[in-house]
Amino acid sequence: MYQKAGESSAQGASAPNKPSATIARFSKRSTQTFDRNSSLQPYITFTMEASKATQLVVKIWSKDQGTCNPENQRPSPYDNSHTFFAFGVVESSRSSHEQEFDEDDLIIFQKNVRAGRFVACHTNRWKISIDNREDEESEELEADADEFHDDADVVCGWVESLKDGNSIEIGIFPIAHFPGWVNYVLRMEVEVHYGGHDAAFYSNPSDFWSSNEDGDGKKIKGYARHIRMIKFADNSELGHAWASLARGQLTSLFNETGRSTNETTETVRTPKTELAKITAIAAESIPGPFKTQAQQHRLLVRTHELLVNSVEKGDNPIVLDHAISYMTCKLAESSKGDQDYNESLRDLAVAHIQRYRSKKIYSDLDTALAMSQEVLANIRSNPSDGNIKLSNLMHMTSLQLVLRYALRGNTNDLSEAMQLLEDAVPLTARDTMAYYRVVEQLADCLQFRFERTGLIDDINQAIELQRQVLRDSPDDRVLEAGFMTRLSGFLARRFTRTMDMKDIDESIQLGTQALKSYPKDAPKRSVCAKELVSHYAIRFLATQGDHLEKFGKLEQLDDLENGAQILRDLMKEMSLDDPVFEALYLDLMHISMTKFRQTKAPEDLETCIAIGRHGLQKTVGQDLNHMVHLGSLAEALSLKASCHPHPGHVADAESLREAIAHYKECLGSLNLLPIVHINFGQRYMKLCGVAESWDCVCEAGRTVISLCRGLMTRTLSRDDKQYILGHMFGIASMAAAAVLNQQNDPFEAVTFLEDGRGILASYLEGMHVDVQKLEQKHPYLAQRYVENRDLVHQITAVQEMHRPHNTAEFIVASHEKRAIRAESEQSLDAVLEEIRQQPGFENFGLRPTKLALTGLGTIVIINVSLLGGHAIIVRDDKIDALELPFLHMCMLKTYEEEFQLGSPIILEWLWDAVVSPVLEFLGFTESPAAGEGWPRVWWIPTGPLTRFSLHAAGYHLNGSSATVIDRVMSSYSPSITALIRSRDRAKPQQSRADKSAVLIAMENTPGALKPLQFAAEEAAVVESLCDTMDIKTFRPAADKQGVSNLLPNCDIFHFAGHGCTNPQDPSQSYLALQDYLDTPFSVEYLLGMSLWKNSPFLAYLSACGTGLVKDHKYFDESIHLISAFQLAGFQHVIGTLWEVEDFTCVAMAGLTYQTMNDHEMSDESVCLGLHTATRELRDEWVSQCATAGSTRATVVGDAIRNKQPEGGRLDHGKGKGVDTGECKHDRDVTLVAVKDENGDDNLPRAHWAPYVHFGI
Repeated sequence: MYQKAGESSAQGASAPNKPSATIARFSKRSTQTFDRNSSLQPYITFTMEASKATQLVVKIWSKDQGTCNPENQRPSPYDNSHTFFAFGVVESSRSSHEQEFDEDDLIIFQKNVRAGRFVACHTNRWKISIDNREDEESEELEADADEFHDDADVVCGWVESLKDGNSIEIGIFPIAHFPGWVNYVLRMEVEVHYGGHDAAFYSNPSDFWSSNEDGDGKKIKGYARHIRMIKFADNSELGHAWASLARGQLTSLFNETGRSTNETTETVRTPKTELAKITAIAAESIPGPFKTQAQQHRLLVRTHELLVNSVEKGDNPIVLDHAISYMTCKLAESSKGDQDYNESLRDLAVAHIQRYRSKKIYSDLDTALAMSQEVLANIRSNPSDGNIKLSNLMHMTSLQLVLRYALRGNTNDLSEAMQLLEDAVPLTARDTMAYYRVVEQLADCLQFRFERTGLIDDINQAIELQRQVLRDSPDDRVLEAGFMTRLSGFLARRFTRTMDMKDIDESIQLGTQALKSYPKDAPKRSVCAKELVSHYAIRFLATQGDHLEKFGKLEQLDDLENGAQILRDLMKEMSLDDPVFEALYLDLMHISMTKFRQTKAPEDLETCIAIGRHGLQKTVGQDLNHMVHLGSLAEALSLKASCHPHPGHVADAESLREAIAHYKECLGSLNLLPIVHINFGQRYMKLCGVAESWDCVCEAGRTVISLCRGLMTRTLSRDDKQYILGHMFGIASMAAAAVLNQQNDPFEAVTFLEDGRGILASYLEGMHVDVQKLEQKHPYLAQRYVENRDLVHQITAVQEMHRPHNTAEFIVASHEKRAIRAESEQSLDAVLEEIRQQPGFENFGLRPTKLALTGLGTIVIINVSLLGGHAIIVRDDKIDALELPFLHMCMLKTYEEEFQLGSPIILEWLWDAVVSPVLEFLGFTESPAAGEGWPRVWWIPTGPLTRFSLHAAGYHLNGSSATVIDRVMSSYSPSITALIRSRDRAKPQQSRADKSAVLIAMENTPGALKPLQFAAEEAAVVESLCDTMDIKTFRPAADKQGVSNLLPNCDIFHFAGHGCTNPQDPSQSYLALQDYLDTPFSVEYLLGMSLWKNSPFLAYLSACGTGLVKDHKYFDESIHLISAFQLAGFQHVIGTLWEVEDFTCVAMAGLTYQTMNDHEMSDESVCLGLHTATRELRDEWVSQCATAGSTRATVVGDAIRNKQPEGGRLDHGKGKGVDTGECKHDRDVTLVAVKDENGDDNLPRAHWAPYVHFGI
C-alpha cells in the first residue's frame, strides 16, 4: 500500500559547512473517509530515526464535509474545525489493524479548513532540534502555522521525546469529532530529512518549556491536549497535572462548580464569584513554579476556549449557564476600545442563543440580538476593529432576527434580516459555504414573507435561489440532502398557491431523495421527514377533488398512509426533547383529521383531538406554534360538534363551546400569519353563528376585514391581491347577516359588505377618482395627487409586466425596488391625508357615507351566507332590511347542482325565494300602465348568487306579470361604491362629438374554438345601426394590438366572439382574439389600460360567460370580463352570465341598439334597450314553448315551502347547468331541454336570460 522512495541525496550543491542531506520519502494515494464512528487507524505510516532527523515535512490533500452551522463560523478558516490529523507511535512488530489506539496518546498537528468545499493541500514543515524562533528560515512558515496546526514547538518537543529510541514507526491518523463532521483524505506524502544543518538539542526536555522565560504565557496558551504527550524527564508531577487538565478536567470542574453551587442555597451566585471559584479550582491543578499571574491569565484564555466550544455544542445546560456567567464577567472587565471586545460580545451572544434554543428563555433571544446588533454597529463604524468578518456577523444577526420573527411575527424583524442578508451577499466570496448559507437564508426569508403577504414573486425567487445553491454546491451527500429539503418545502408552498401539480410532485420526489441521503442519526433528518409528511398530505388534499382524473382514490390514500408511516417511524427514533417533536404532533393531527374527513370514522376524530391536546401541552403561551396548535384543535372540535345526522344541528355542545374559545384566543393573537389569521377568523365566525352569538360574529368580521385591507397595498401585484382576497369569501356576508339577525341598523350591514367585498375593485376605483372638483378648488393638491397616483400605477404595471427572474439581479435590485414601492405609497398617502383635511373632501377616495347613498335610485343588495339570507333595500330616503327565509347557501348549492341556471325551475325558485318578496316590499306588484316609464332597480347579489339571473326570475310560461322583467328593468353593480364612482366619472354622451365604435367579429378563431357563423351578421347589424346614430365605425385587426390602439378613444366597443373563463385565476379570463394563444386580451391586461381617463360609453360583450366567476373564492370580488371593462372606465357594459346561442346574439344586439337609437344614447337607454330586447326574446321563447305543447312546472312553490327542491328534476349529474369551461362549446350552444312536472323533455332553456347590464 505504501510506496517508499527510499533515501536519496538532496539535489543541488550543499551549503558550506553543513553536512549533506538525505531524504526518506513515503506516500499514499487513496480516497478514504473518517467520521466520529470510524476506528482509529493510521492512513499512512513511516519510519524515522528521531535522533538523526533534522526536518520533517508532511503534505496532506484533504477536506471536511464542506459545511457547518452558521453560528460556528469564525474569522479564521481553521477555527472551530473538528477534523484533524495526528501523529502516533505504531508498533512495527504488529500490523496497525491489530493494534488499538487511544486518541489521548496522539499528537494533533493539523486541522482541515472549516467547511471547506474544495480539496486543499497543506504542507507541514518542522525544523527538528532547532528553536524555530531563532531559525530565520522558518519564520515565514511559523507565521502561518496557527492557520492550520498548533505551535510547531509541540511536534518538535514530541519528536525530541523519541530521540532515545532507534528507528521508530509513526502513523498519521485522520480524526473527526462530533456528528456530521467527516474527514476526507485523498493523498499523503511524508519526507524525513537527515543532515543539512548543525544539530542543537535541548540539554533537558524541560528546557523546551523554560528556554524563553518571557514566553511562558505563550507556551501554556491552552493546547493542553498536545502538552500531555510530552515526557517530562524532571517533573512527572507537572506532566500528570497538565495531562489531567487536558483530558477535560477543567470542563468537569465547571460542572462540579455548578452542582455544588446549586446545592449550597446560602451561596449567592454572581459572575464575579463564579469566575473566582472557577479560576481558583483550575489554578490548583498547576503545581510548583508555574503558579504565576501570567500563567493564570493564559489558563483563563483556555477556559474561555473550552466554554466557547461547549457553547457551540449547546448540549450541556449547566455549562451554558457557567459560560454566560464567565463571559459576562470577562466582558465587564474589558472596554469597548479593547481589541477583543467585539469578539467577546459576539461569543456571549452565541451563548445566549444556544441557551434560548435549549431552555426557551425568551429574554436570551432579545439579549443575543441586542449584542449582535451592537457588534455589527461597532464593526461597521470601524471595520479594522477585531477579526470578525462583517458578512459572517450580518448572517448571524439575521438568523437571530428570523428566530424572533418566527416567535412573535414582527415584520420589522423579517425586513431587517432580509436587508442584512442582501448587504452580506456582495461581501461574501462566491462558491464558498458562507455564500451558500447567506443565499439560502435569504431564500428562507423570502418564503416567510410569501407566507405573510402572499407575494408570489417572493416564493418564485426563493425557489430560484435554492436551485442555484443546490446546483452549485459541493458534492456532499448530507449537504445536498439539506438543500433538497429546503427546495422541497418551497415547491410545496408554491403549490398551495398555484395548484400546479408539477410543483408538489417534484417536492415529494426531492423530499424522498433527501430522506434517503440522510444518515439515521443526522440531526436534520427529522426536519426532512416532517416536511415530507406534510407534502404527502398536501398532495392528498389536492388530488381528492380537482385532480381525481389524475390520481385515483387508492393512490391518494397511499399518500396519506405514506406520510403517517414516516411520522410514526420518526417519532420512535426521536428524543422527546427534540424541538421538532412538537411540530410532528401537529402533522400527525392533520393526517388524522384528513383521514376522518374521508372515512367519517369517529375513532379517527377522537385520535386527532387527543393528539392535539397532547401537542398543545408542549407549546407555550403566545408562541406562534401554540396558536397554530390551538387553531387546529379548535378545527377538530368543531368537526366533532357538527357530526350530527341533520345539518344545522349541534352534536356536541361542549365541543362547540371549547372550539369557539380556542378560535377566539387565536383571533386575539398578534403572532399568526395573516392568511392563517383570516382562516381562523372565518371559522370562528361560523361557529359563533351556530351559537347565535351575533356580536362576536360582527367583532370578528371587523378584525378580519381590517387585517385583509391592511395587506392590500396599492403596489402589491394584482395576482397577489387576488390570492389574499380568495381567503375572504363569505366573511363580509356573515358579518352583515349577523347585524341583520339582531335587527341592528342596516347601514352597518352595508358597511360590512362595502368594506369586505370587492376590495380589489375598490382599490382600482380609488386610483381612478375624478379630480375635476379638486382641481377647481385646490389645483396644487390635484396636481400632486395625479402625479403620485400615476407613479404608483406605473410601478404596479412595471412589476406586472417585467418580473425579474435572474437571481443575481433580484438580490441586487430587491432593496431598491422595495424602497421605491414604499416611498411611492407613503407619498400618495401623505397627499390623500392632506386632501381629506380640506372642507368638502373628507371622504375623498373612500367608501360612501350614509349621506352619499341618497339620490342613487333603488338599490337592492341580496346578501346570502351560512347565517341566512336578507335583502337590503337602499332608496333615496331610507335603508330597509328584509329577511328572506327561503334563501340559504345550501339551497343555492342544491339548485345549481340539480338544474341548469337558465331552466324555468330555477327562475321560478328565484322569484319565490328572493325577488318577489323584494318587489312586493317596494310596491312593484304589477306591470307599469301604458305610457308610464319602467321603474329601475340596481341589483347587487353576493356570494354564489352572483351566478344567478335575478333579472330573469319569475313565472314566464303562464302569461302572468309574476316576473321581474314585467315589473321593473334591471341593472347590476358589484357594489354601491362602484356605482357611485362610475357616476362620478361619467361624461354626458350628448356632449361628445365625432362618436366612434370599434367592432370585432370573430367568425373564425384559431385553435379548437368553434366557428361562429352569425358573428359577422351581428357586426353588420350593429354597424348599420351605428351609421343611423352618426357613429363612425372602425374594424381594426382583430388582435390584441389592433384593439388596444383604438379602445382608449372609442365610445362603443362591440365584440362578437368567444369569451373564455379561467377557473383558477379569473384575472386571466380573456376575449379570444386572433392572437389569444400567444398574448390573450385578459382581465389583467384590460385593467392596466386606464380607459377611465376618457370614460368610454358602452362595451357590448356578445360572448359567453363574460360575467362568470367559476371559483367560489372569488364570488365576492366579481373579477370577470364585465367588471374589468367597467373598472377600466366604461360607463356601461353588457355581457352574459353563462353560455349563449350564436343566433340569439344577433337579435339581442339589434334590438338593444335600436332602442338606444330611439332614446338618443342616454345612460338610461342602454338598460332600457337590453330590457326591451330581453322581453321581446322572452315572448318568442314562451311562444316556442307553447307551440311545443309544454306546460309550466307548478311544483316550485311547494318545493320552496318544503325548503328543498322537489319534482321537475333533471335526470343528470352535477354541474350541467354550469359552463364546463371548454371554450369550444362557448356561445354556440344547442337548446338543452329540461323536464316539466310530468317528466317530459320539452321545456327549452331560457336563452334570453343570461344577458345583463352593468352601469350607471
